[in-house]
Amino acid sequence: MRNSRFRGVAEQLLNAGVSPRRVRRMMSELADHFDDLCEEMEARGLSRQEADAEASARLGTSALVEGVLARPELRSWVRRWPWVAFTILPVAMYAGLFVATMITLIASVEFTKNALGIDLASSTELWTFAHAFLGSVIWVLPIIAAAACCAVALSRRAPAVWAVVGVALISSIGALTNAQLELSPVVPRVSFSAGIGFSTESLLLPLSRAGCTLTIALLAYFWFRSAQSRATSSQSA
Repeated sequence: MRNSRFRGVAEQLLNAGVSPRRVRRMMSELADHFDDLCEEMEARGLSRQEADAEASARLGTSALVEGVLARPELRSWVRRWPWVAFTILPVAMYAGLFVATMITLIASVEFTKNALGIDLASSTELWTFAHAFLGSVIWVLPIIAAAACCAVALSRRAPAVWAVVGVALISSIGALTNAQLELSPVVPRVSFSAGIGFSTESLLLPLSRAGCTLTIALLAYFWFRSAQSRATSSQSA
């Protein structure tokens, strides 16, 4: 925030569910009004300290906070409909990332074949790269989507339970997502396949992927949440 004296007010509004963008705008307007009051007080002969005290008394930030909190329509949609923000949206985001990544890989393979004359079926290096890329897709994309979910929860000061719900959903769906390359044994032709599912004979891999996403995302989330809480406490002290 532009003026550190209003960080406590901003935090109260954020915790109440007001969107960060709206809070920034309100704090900017509040800081402008405060500066105008200080200039007015100093023009009347008050010292800077006296002007600050008088301006703070006139602003009445407590009344401002109460007025905003009395208007639920000022809360962000994330806080009004958390079940959408932390269930439907994370899953849709992960699905979009997965599809976009697969399209990028296929387009890259086609480009190397048509423009550079390098065929995936006959290039060991390109085959190795494609396999490594697919491995990163199934392991890293869920972590990225879960991190984005946690970032939204932190910025909107959403209850921790919603972040956990979102991360758990992404971890589960990400663990069930499969992507692979297949080379025909008859004709050297490569095909891509992707889908959602698991085999009861091989549960270790999906469980490992789910546990990896869940652990990394939630450890980072609760660390940042704790740091956020400490920063708020130090500002209030």
